[in-house]
Amino acid sequence: MNFVSKIGVLGQKLGMSRLIMDNMVKPVTIVKIPVNHVIEKIQKDDHVVLKLGVEEFKKRINKPQLEEYKKKGIAKCSLVKEFKILPNEAEAIESNIDVSFFEDLQYVDVAGKSMGKGFAGGMKLWGFKGQKASHGASLSHRSIGSIGTRDKNWKGKKMPGRMGHDLITVQNLKVLKIDKELGIIALHGAVPGKKGTWLNFRKSIKKVGKVS
Repeated sequence: MNFVSKIGVLGQKLGMSRLIMDNMVKPVTIVKIPVNHVIEKIQKDDHVVLKLGVEEFKKRINKPQLEEYKKKGIAKCSLVKEFKILPNEAEAIESNIDVSFFEDLQYVDVAGKSMGKGFAGGMKLWGFKGQKASHGASLSHRSIGSIGTRDKNWKGKKMPGRMGHDLITVQNLKVLKIDKELGIIALHGAVPGKKGTWLNFRKSIKKVGKVS
C-alpha cells in the first residue's frame, strides 16, 4: 500500500476540563462523538473510500443531496467526510460508528481548523520585534520595516495578513476516559478550534495500543 490507513470518526469539541488520575491533575479536552453514519463505500484499486456523515451538524442540505439520501434510505447528514481505509477495515464496518470506536485506542490524531484571529501585523503574526520607540520613529513602532527591492518580494514572505483559521493536526493525544452513555471522550491535552468546532479523529499513526 502506498498510503497510511486513515480510518476515523467525526466529533465536536465541547471544551476543556481536568481529571485527577494517579494523584495528578491532568488537563483534558471533552469531545462529543455522535453517531457517524456510513453513507457510502467506494472501492478503489488498493483502498476503499469511506464516506461518513453526521446529522447533528447544523447546516442546510441542498435538494439534490436530500433526494440522494432519500433514494438510498440513509440518514440526512449535513456534515460529510471521506476517509481512506483498507479493504479489510471496510468489511468490518457496519451501518454506523460511535464512541465505541475509541475502546481499542490509546492514542489518536486530531485534525481541525484553528481559531481565526483576523488580520494581524508582523509583530503578532510572526513575532517581529518592531521598530525603535525613539529618535524620530514616529507612528512606525510596530511596522515590519523594509521588505527589500521588488525582485526579492517572493511568495511566502513574512508579511502582515490573516492569522489563524488554518488546518491543524495534533498527534498522539492520549484517550484518558470514555463515557458510552453520554457519548463523550476525554483527551489528554488541547485540540484545535474553539468550543463547538467539528474535528476529525483518526487512529494515531505513530503510537498504538489499548486503553489501560
